[in-house]
Amino acid sequence: MEIAKMEGTKKVQERFLWKLCRMQYFGMCVGAGTAGSAIGYLLKEYNAPEGVMFFVAYLAAITGIFAVVGRLHDLDLRGWLAVFMFIPFVNIVFGLFLLFTKGVTTSLEK
Repeated sequence: MEIAKMEGTKKVQERFLWKLCRMQYFGMCVGAGTAGSAIGYLLKEYNAPEGVMFFVAYLAAITGIFAVVGRLHDLDLRGWLAVFMFIPFVNIVFGLFLLFTKGVTTSLEK
């Protein structure tokens, strides 16, 4: 009975884990950065309020955090390790680690 309950819990956990392969991670990071920069530039050119520019930067940052957490899940690591992205210079090494390390979930790697 306990084993069946644990297997059911594991299936529910796996269903809610969002996993990104290397190319999806790269595309999401580049897309969020490019879109955020382009929209920010246009807002600055048209003298948009700072609150609007902050909101765009916030959305780009949240998208990047989701990408990092998804990539960590693909590597079978905990999502809270995304806090390393907030440490200067460590974030560069950590980002390269996420980009070049092959994921555990081989069904996503094509």
